[in-house]
Amino acid sequence: MKRTLHFILILTLACFFLDRRLPAETFSDENKVLRGLHAISQKAQDLKQNKDALHDFGDGRGAVPAHQHKNGGGWVENTAQVEESVYVGPQAQVYGTAEVIGGTVVQDRAQIYEGAQVIGGIIAGEARVHSFPGDPQRMGHSFLSGHFEINGKAEVSENATVFASLDSHVTVGGNAKVKGRSRLSGFMAVTDNVEICGDALLHKGTQDRPEVIGGDQKFCGGINPSPSPTRIQFRISPDSNPKRKLKT
Repeated sequence: MKRTLHFILILTLACFFLDRRLPAETFSDENKVLRGLHAISQKAQDLKQNKDALHDFGDGRGAVPAHQHKNGGGWVENTAQVEESVYVGPQAQVYGTAEVIGGTVVQDRAQIYEGAQVIGGIIAGEARVHSFPGDPQRMGHSFLSGHFEINGKAEVSENATVFASLDSHVTVGGNAKVKGRSRLSGFMAVTDNVEICGDALLHKGTQDRPEVIGGDQKFCGGINPSPSPTRIQFRISPDSNPKRKLKT
């Protein structure tokens, strides 16, 4: 590298005194190398800044080692695993031992923490997704995958599972809580102050007739437990949120 630079310098000086010009292609390869070295240096500087950064996630532990996610700028604790394809908005947070992959969108003031595992979907508003609060070593974790949206002030926690395959869609919003070992799937929207807990297994609705579960209902055990909520026809588009395509 040094020899090449010395050669170009000598050649430039020679051409200067001989009143001649060097062809542009003489420097093209060298410029590529220099640009590559600059990019490596910048990346190393970014890594050092991230390594030294601290952030308080507001969970009582104070400031801990963290970094701002490149796709969105939100804070991610160094112990969490977040893929580059994931969008973490500037006010959103991912911390603890959470794992977020598969192009998930975490926006607004949403939080994913403890041992939660999230694949795809949208976490928005002031929603919280986590395992057992204050006890990340406790067995089990919440698991969310597919076409789903958790928004409002909804909370999915403990060993709860939300699974919406390519041909389904699940929304949890309002002040709803999904916890315990409960599982949600199908075409449904859970909202208001609904609580789903215990071993509840809810697979409701169809693409033509999605199910809305609202009010103050509580489901804590059994398959499709009563009371059966009123069916209200509506349609949810899994790709309706433009932030899925955001990159920074």
